[in-house]
Amino acid sequence: MFLGLDKLQVLELSDNRITVVVTNNYTNTSLPTLDTLSLSLCNLKEFPAFLRFQNKLCTLVLDHNNINGLVPVWIWNNSRETLELIDLSFNSITGFDQHPHFLP
Repeated sequence: MFLGLDKLQVLELSDNRITVVVTNNYTNTSLPTLDTLSLSLCNLKEFPAFLRFQNKLCTLVLDHNNINGLVPVWIWNNSRETLELIDLSFNSITGFDQHPHFLP
């Protein structure tokens, strides 16, 4: 879907009541490295696997979804040097897979 958009830095799909299909495919063949990703109100039930490959994120917004369970450790590790804002509000987060050793 995003092939050829190598210069894309911001992807904002929030507040459209769309459903983002999350697969367990751990390859990143179609999404460029983003600075900002906002997927509010996208009916997500888990952290999208493609986030594992987003190592330059400054802003990650996943609020108002249906994400359950623990925040995976790779969320903190991927964008350790660049992450400035992460919004996970209005989900059913129960804790952290591993507590972050730093605050971004």
